[in-house]
Amino acid sequence: METCLTLNQADSTRIIDKKSKEASEKTMQDLAVLHQDLATLAELSEVEWTRMRALEFQDLLRQRLSFSDRLAKLGCQRCEDFDGHVSDSYTLHH
Repeated sequence: METCLTLNQADSTRIIDKKSKEASEKTMQDLAVLHQDLATLAELSEVEWTRMRALEFQDLLRQRLSFSDRLAKLGCQRCEDFDGHVSDSYTLHH
């Protein structure tokens, strides 16, 4: 049995920055409704984490390929001392 429960997105800007009493009360009401819904379930189904990790890995791989393509187009890597400049810059920033 698959159950789908949602919580409306809280307006954090109005709650935190503007200290909106209405936004806080709405979020508390939404949480109370979610709690009631969860309390009626016999059990909660587990999230399929392996699928999430696979999707995350694919996103990271796409990002890496994108960065690699951008780096290949940069002229600065043609500098004879490119590795030295990069490692010096990396050391300064980290």
